[in-house]
Amino acid sequence: MTAAARPFLRRLAKILVALLVLALLAGGFVAGLYPFLAPNRPAASPIVVVEGWIADAPLAELLAWAETNGVTTLYITGGPITTGFWLAQWKTFPEMTLARLQALGADARYDIRAFPAPKTRKDRTYVSAIALRDALAPDGLPASFTLASEAPHLRRSAHLFRRAFGGACEIGTLPLTPTDFDASDWYRSSAGVRTVLSEALALPYALLSRPDP
Repeated sequence: MTAAARPFLRRLAKILVALLVLALLAGGFVAGLYPFLAPNRPAASPIVVVEGWIADAPLAELLAWAETNGVTTLYITGGPITTGFWLAQWKTFPEMTLARLQALGADARYDIRAFPAPKTRKDRTYVSAIALRDALAPDGLPASFTLASEAPHLRRSAHLFRRAFGGACEIGTLPLTPTDFDASDWYRSSAGVRTVLSEALALPYALLSRPDP
């Protein structure tokens, strides 16, 4: 090896090491992003609050979980249905999901209530949380409940619910499996990339924004 070649090889080795470090960091980011967005920490409470827009399969998953975890009460949140509104029998997601749960026979086992939120063009999850809080307040807020939603949306939803309730109760989290992609390799499908990255980008907005109380 010539003396002139040694500096080039040293620079090449440094570049390769830097690329390897970047690849490892990127791999760690990809592997850790989904679990970060989907914290699995249910509260020790008989009450579950579920976001009414979730798909049928996650809703069935929630019922299977509820059967073995001491759940007695299901509260459903959400705003107006925005697709097929004129054709739909139900005008809000909570009302529609209440009907879905009744069709599954869940009303024979659980106390189920729907809490529709008003239409809004921004902060829909926060507005839904406020609607639930205000409806429950006259009878007293629960000491705790578990918030259930499709997994990538959960951390953001939980933050907004905690902000709406202002520390008045403990809010746990239950991630439900999305239907459009596999959690283990979300980055291999367009639906997974769109969902996970959009939630990752939306989370800082939720953390920094100050919606009206």
